[in-house]
Amino acid sequence: AKARFEHDWADQGPIPFTISIGIAPCFKEDAAVEYALKRADLALYGAKQDGRNRVKVWSRMPEAEASGELPDGEVRQAS
Repeated sequence: AKARFEHDWADQGPIPFTISIGIAPCFKEDAAVEYALKRADLALYGAKQDGRNRVKVWSRMPEAEASGELPDGEVRQAS
């Protein structure tokens, strides 16, 4: 999803801006909320790396899941 926004700021007129968003699940098995935040950060950095102004969703990598480690995950374009 892509969007471009403008907002009128008092006497400065319209200022265009874009938004990048990283989306990630929070699992019951997570030991702390930091795990979900790390996944969301990874998705956010993926969105910015792909040119900003994007929404990316984190998805689990099977090999990391099997090892029991905190998966670095991969990101995909939100549909």
